[in-house]
Amino acid sequence: MRVLILVTDTRRGGAPHRCAGIAHAVRARGWHPLVASLLPAGPVLDDLRAAGIATATLGLAGWRQLPRAVLRLRRLVGTFRPDVVQTSLWHANVLGRLALQDGRVPVIDSFEEADPGKPRWRVLLDRATHRRATAHVAVASAVAELAARREGLARERIHVIPFGLDADAWRPRGRRPDARRAWGIPDDARVVASVGRLEPCKGLDILARAVGALPGWWIVLAGSGRLESRIERWRRESGLGARLVHVGELADVRPVLEAADVFALASRQEGMPLALLEAMASGRSVVAPAVGGIPEVVTHGDDGLLVPAEQPGALAAAIEEAARRPELGQRARETVRTRFTADAMAAAYDRLWRAAVARP
Repeated sequence: MRVLILVTDTRRGGAPHRCAGIAHAVRARGWHPLVASLLPAGPVLDDLRAAGIATATLGLAGWRQLPRAVLRLRRLVGTFRPDVVQTSLWHANVLGRLALQDGRVPVIDSFEEADPGKPRWRVLLDRATHRRATAHVAVASAVAELAARREGLARERIHVIPFGLDADAWRPRGRRPDARRAWGIPDDARVVASVGRLEPCKGLDILARAVGALPGWWIVLAGSGRLESRIERWRRESGLGARLVHVGELADVRPVLEAADVFALASRQEGMPLALLEAMASGRSVVAPAVGGIPEVVTHGDDGLLVPAEQPGALAAAIEEAARRPELGQRARETVRTRFTADAMAAAYDRLWRAAVARP
């Protein structure tokens, strides 16, 4: 069985890594995946090729290239002959529905963000094209409920498939001193880590204010995005100065997690953040806002702490509490090991795709 996994971008963000994880996991179940990117190739595709997984790019650099991208996608489907096409992120979802509307190959799209501010024109375009998809996947129940309500979808057509990890790959390696030394962080400092895109929805201004209110604490941010130019402003306004360390986009974020006492998110909206699951799998105590699908992952007081969104004071207090409770990190790792496994994710996609192929 062959599956074409179509993603908008493979350069940064959680979605490309989710798609790569899906490709690796379903290959173990006998599927032959090909991962294709609308935009030019990024490091995720390079890693997939190195692992022996087929990849492709459609070269969509702007809307003017859309007709060419449609033709390239149709040619790719004709050459690769997938049994099913799985799309990821909005642009890939729409392109997959429109380019492959003849129904010869089942197309399954995905909802990955609980974005209450989704532009109206995108909602209308989704409503007009959703019927061309065989089924839909959401990464969390909260995301599925929002999509069904806003876009007029029958809830039973949306299959909730959370992301899954190989927790053993994130086992702590005992390299905290090396990780801290690389970024000039004292061995005895208290450190918060956060991984994600530098975009307004991630609330990094709130996180900087929260950590800035904690005397002597440091923060390590990993990621890139539109707000990278704001980092100096965050350093100044939070009072963190040099204690706010930005390490950019990393292929491997494990050193960031190992350097930290606590992993924290301050997102204004979320689906099911991959970075949160990675931090939990690494045994970090986590603090996150109770938005989107996050409460479906973190049980407050058991394997992490949940706080109201956009409240830096509550976030700061929770960070201090999490640092005093290392058992949260131990239980967080167990949560990933038992509830969010790569095998469970692969089994769910395998069932969904085979059912789509079997439909008359």
